[in-house]
Amino acid sequence: MRAGATLGLTGRYAVQARQAQAGLELWASDSGVDLVEVDDRGSADQAVAAYRALLDDGVDVLLGPYGSGTVRRVAPVVCGTGRVLWNHGGSADDLARHGLATVVAPASTYLHQPVDLAAGAGLEQVVVVSGRGRFAAEVATGGCERADTRGLRSRLVPVREGQDLAAVAAP
Repeated sequence: MRAGATLGLTGRYAVQARQAQAGLELWASDSGVDLVEVDDRGSADQAVAAYRALLDDGVDVLLGPYGSGTVRRVAPVVCGTGRVLWNHGGSADDLARHGLATVVAPASTYLHQPVDLAAGAGLEQVVVVSGRGRFAAEVATGGCERADTRGLRSRLVPVREGQDLAAVAAP
């Protein structure tokens, strides 16, 4: 059996891609799978082209790229052919679609456990500091929504580059 995946081994996701690569290679080795890896350089355009080539080459199992934005672009290409894309690297809440098998938790649930811990410790308020971008907003919004369901007040604070985080969290 052959499995294929793109990974941004160079580019903005290189650290995460190398971590994913180590896991995929261990799985492939333990399972006797021939793993085809393509460096998409963190580019959705390059990932789309690579998945088209993997489809044309008849690769049996298609493992998704890293990053919700890249998965968002690749999924219609793969799933539109009736094939399944195993998504292990994109967790944005809007990715769900027919043919996309997501094995990671949605971004909006990432802060559930810390908020639950805060509620269990008797805290009354949590401060959720959000970075830039759609993914960070989904994580932060999910944390605030979880706080609301646990009876905690929440304060959402967008962080700016270079900002002192200790000052951000102060009342």
